Amino acid sequence: MPANCRPSELAAPQDLELPSRVRLTLSQTRHPAFHSLQVAEENGAIILDGELPSFYLKQLVQTIAGSVDGVRRLHNRVRVVRTTAIPA
Repeated sequence: MPANCRPSELAAPQDLELPSRVRLTLSQTRHPAFHSLQVAEENGAIILDGELPSFYLKQLVQTIAGSVDGVRRLHNRVRVVRTTAIPA
């Protein structure tokens, strides 16, 4: 895991609702792509939705979100969308 992005070092206040705590934790990372992801709670599970440019980042966001205190179930609906370079 990249430096300054260890789940154990990220923290969110316990008085926030669980989706807000997950969003806050993701916003504390150095990955700007994480900041645009949607986080919701459905039937007691955290739902991650949005797009990221790699499977690595999809797994990383899952690991970080899953480490937030109170997350028991997590559904990672993030889609990997690879951008291709436009020929010059």
